Amino acid sequence: SVFNCIYLKFDSVLRGHISAEIELYRNLLQHKIVNFCPINPILNRSIIDGKYYVGEVLISKTSFAQDPEFPIRYDDVLEILNKPNWQIFKFGKDFGNNGVTIWEASSEQDLVVLAGKTYLNRINAGASAYFKELLKLLLINNKIKINSINSEDFISSVDKSIIAENNKLYVCGSSHLNSRKWLQTR
Repeated sequence: SVFNCIYLKFDSVLRGHISAEIELYRNLLQHKIVNFCPINPILNRSIIDGKYYVGEVLISKTSFAQDPEFPIRYDDVLEILNKPNWQIFKFGKDFGNNGVTIWEASSEQDLVVLAGKTYLNRINAGASAYFKELLKLLLINNKIKINSINSEDFISSVDKSIIAENNKLYVCGSSHLNSRKWLQTR
């Protein structure tokens, strides 16, 4: 691939055609490994023992079970994604050497550690919280000074002068009402 870093941004509660899109890009770009971490600690969304939680409640017991387009009826992440051949890993284990690895995580610190292990030469996928940690590492390791950031205005706070002419940042965002309101204020 001509890209040295690819991030596939998905909904943090696993709504959408996630498994199909990940497989499409994995095959299209001929990458063996995709790291996937959809959690969002700021919104209390986590994966523990292969189950997806919103706060301390299993996701199928929340209002996401009544979503009109993508109702979440299972708690097991592999069942939600309908991908029993994908792997779920806990921190401290070795990486899989083929396929899609879903990372269990429940905190921002988990995402910092995960980003440190996954930010180079892999396709990474997940929610905005994982992307934020990966992007911070990429900026820091390229000797770009950044201040403490909050996820609301992270992208707008990046100094545009650090972006070289031949570099591009592609961001596919959310159609969530909060995201649309944020864009309207810019």
